[in-house]
Amino acid sequence: MNGKQNTNARSPLKQQRAAKIAKFQAEHVNQGESLAYTMPKCSVDYARALVNPFDTPEGVCIPYGFPLPSSKTKVRLETTMTLGTSGVGLVCLKPTAANDVFGVTCTSIASAGTKATALSAFTNTILSTFSGLPYSSADISGSNIGHRLVAAGLRIGYIGKLADRGGVSHAYEDPDHVDCSFQTFDLLGATTYTAVARIGEGHLWDNEVTYSGPAAPTDVDYTTGSVYPIGNVGFMVIVVTGSPGDVYQVEAVEHLEYVGTKIPSRTLSHFQPNSYAAVLTAAKSEASNGALSPSKEKPFFSKVMDFFAQNLPKAINIAKTVGGAAGALLTKNPRFLMTAGEGLSGLFNSYSRRDGRSVAMQRQPLLLASSAHG
Repeated sequence: MNGKQNTNARSPLKQQRAAKIAKFQAEHVNQGESLAYTMPKCSVDYARALVNPFDTPEGVCIPYGFPLPSSKTKVRLETTMTLGTSGVGLVCLKPTAANDVFGVTCTSIASAGTKATALSAFTNTILSTFSGLPYSSADISGSNIGHRLVAAGLRIGYIGKLADRGGVSHAYEDPDHVDCSFQTFDLLGATTYTAVARIGEGHLWDNEVTYSGPAAPTDVDYTTGSVYPIGNVGFMVIVVTGSPGDVYQVEAVEHLEYVGTKIPSRTLSHFQPNSYAAVLTAAKSEASNGALSPSKEKPFFSKVMDFFAQNLPKAINIAKTVGGAAGALLTKNPRFLMTAGEGLSGLFNSYSRRDGRSVAMQRQPLLLASSAHG
């Protein structure tokens, strides 16, 4: 050796890593299995809240921004909307964090307006607050309480005589979260962001629209003012045509986070940029082709998985630092399984292993580090 060290000799640690990789490859990769990469549960819950805030339990956070411990609240408002004198009616949602700020506007039987009337010009409307919210506007400003909107939704269902049910509804979320005061029924029918539904074709609910996530970086920041205090309508609306006096059940839901030194029951929030980006990209994509809603749950989560998988080359790069065989192991099997965890696993069957079974997360030592970073 002439005093020179054998550089080809592997250290005991590298030998152990190489042995683990070889064992993993022999037991799983050579059997034609896919690798599992688990999407963080916080991001899965956030995705579920965006597409279906109505049925998603309280406790959801936005997995982005500085991860301050926050109080996570869900509030529900139920009321009715009636088509006015011309057979046109509307319900609008302007999300708010205060229980004394009007958040929902509905027409009444005395409301006047047509399909060509600007939404802000409808008369005799009824305003409602989210009385179940924990703080008033004075509490928020006086105690310097920060808050941000996580998810929201608005839906309607006809509750009149079945024989009289009919008409058309337009559900819409403005993509830039601009106030919808200038919109009309006719204008909404001409944009791809509108979900058009005939009354009576649904089941309990005739049309729905949900919040597709932040439209600007400031939407993720905590604020001490009213959430989206813009105009007098809001940026989420459902407009309906039918017969004068037709009555609809209305349900509006909000999920919010509150922060501050005087906020009780704060729990940890998370920072998961990769999975957050996948969720938000999928939500905006679905919302651009008819409003995001629970009816789009399966295609929405399919897109979430596709966008999330685009970040997997980062995981491969991380794995390559473990040993030369790791990169070959991963690139040999480009098909990855992403598991959603609780409540959503049924939506991910098409991403299971080729033999139909799932690969346990414990079998994925090479990807655990990347999973922890969202």
